[in-house]
Amino acid sequence: MPWIFYNSSGQQLRNTGTVLATQAEMETGTALTSFVTPGRTQYHPGVAKALAGVESDGTALSGNYNISATSTSATGKYTVTLDTDMSSTGYQVVSQVFEGHDTSNPRKCKIQALATGSFGIRAFTEGTSLVDVATLSAVFGDQ
Repeated sequence: MPWIFYNSSGQQLRNTGTVLATQAEMETGTALTSFVTPGRTQYHPGVAKALAGVESDGTALSGNYNISATSTSATGKYTVTLDTDMSSTGYQVVSQVFEGHDTSNPRKCKIQALATGSFGIRAFTEGTSLVDVATLSAVFGDQ
């Protein structure tokens, strides 16, 4: 059975050739005439491939996506393990401290040890001392 698409006014859109975007079209993000199904959006470079919330004790916050495990190995050192590996270590992680705002000694975090199936987070104070705080991270790149 073919797909039927409608615009915001409820009018049926006509099929003029390519109907569904391929994985390759999603990865390049250049096709303007292909439709995207929910199962293909994950291939677009602008879509987060994982969301990780890590409590200060290393346990996972609720609402994580594509995360199989979180852990801590020492004060301020966390590891996040992905359910589905990234295709290479050339991906990006955006991370921020979720708690512990202290204007006299702000907390920061940085990403370390990118591997295809995991990444490390280091949380520290302005004075560079490692500290336990909750963090939030989003992963972007190719799987």
